[in-house]
Amino acid sequence: MGTLLAALLAAGSPLTTSPAAAQRLPADSLRRRPAGGQVAQADTSRSFLDRVLDVFEFDLNQSAVAQRGVYPTRLVLAPILSYAPETSWGAGVGAKFLFKPNRAGADTRTSNIPVSFQYTLNKQYILYSGYTVFFNHENYLLRGNLRHSSFPRLFYGVGNNTPSANEEVYDYRYTVLEPLLLRRIVGKLFVGGGVRHVRVSDVQLAPQSLLLDDTGRPSAAGARGAVSTGLETALTYDTRDNVLNAQQGMLAEVTHGWYGEQLGGQFRYELTKIDVRQYFQLAGTRRPVLAYQLFGYLSSGNVPLLEQGALGGSELMRGYYEGRYLDRAYAAAQVEYRLPITNRFGVVGFASAGRVAPRLRDFNFSGLHPAAGAGLRFKLVKAENLNVRFDAAFGDAGGTFYFNVAEAF
Repeated sequence: MGTLLAALLAAGSPLTTSPAAAQRLPADSLRRRPAGGQVAQADTSRSFLDRVLDVFEFDLNQSAVAQRGVYPTRLVLAPILSYAPETSWGAGVGAKFLFKPNRAGADTRTSNIPVSFQYTLNKQYILYSGYTVFFNHENYLLRGNLRHSSFPRLFYGVGNNTPSANEEVYDYRYTVLEPLLLRRIVGKLFVGGGVRHVRVSDVQLAPQSLLLDDTGRPSAAGARGAVSTGLETALTYDTRDNVLNAQQGMLAEVTHGWYGEQLGGQFRYELTKIDVRQYFQLAGTRRPVLAYQLFGYLSSGNVPLLEQGALGGSELMRGYYEGRYLDRAYAAAQVEYRLPITNRFGVVGFASAGRVAPRLRDFNFSGLHPAAGAGLRFKLVKAENLNVRFDAAFGDAGGTFYFNVAEAF
């Protein structure tokens, strides 16, 4: 279990250390690795799991930490193990770089640059980094995504009511570059923008594919490949107490991108994403958490196939294969109740609903796809409140399970 933790830290979505935990880290490092060749006393407060995890951590500025009490710069290396219906079981290697800029204090959250590579039983390979870098006093925030993959997946057609009988394999290579630089305006409100580049190549279609018309030509934009490059604006408001597993606070993010030929793209379209999450720590001896998420995805213009909204996945609309329903617009909501049982174990229950549509005005409640499920949690890093999660979820066409590190949202 110890190797699984550090590995999937590198494989997951952008992760950040809470300020409270960050203040503890230098003291922890001094306790475990004292300066001047002194012999450290045994720390009986640290569990066996904590000591196992030390094997995969490398302090890159140990002397500075010991002499000046600065935040330790760390590199974490370990294997990766994960499961989702889109990938089956996956294994690989991951690295995570944790640091703070020089002279950063408690008002600056920990920056992280994770990189992971994994190969799955579905013959997919995935190279991914979702990074978050905080500058001094969080006056600036750099975040983004880097991904390159060869990713055979199942395709069912475009629309909110595509039948399971449509199922076919859609094989392609996928590359995303998305750096965003934001400036803090007031409080925890950041505004900025950047560039997003998406390339779909080496597409392989079945001879009788749904994506080919009677003449053998693509029936959807970008079905045989696409290059999209656009400018993005971004607005982020984040008051969460812990980015890895928030107990209270709110995250609200909005991005809007303009794509065209000016920057080398092949298609002209616009894309808006809205993501709102809020967390409430409830009264009681175990301090359960109630959380919800609202997500909107709106595109217009000549939108490439894989730039359309995809319902399903391991984070939102659990219980559906990622991309089971696909269209230009996508909206979903989920709620989750998280109950700690012991210091290490917990249980959750969750429910969600969502649908896709060609346009915003085509949404209605009669076409919603429901999902619900429950899961187990095992806390691997107490200081960061980081969990391994096992979820079983059911949609309107059956169920599946997910095994990963960090909460779904």
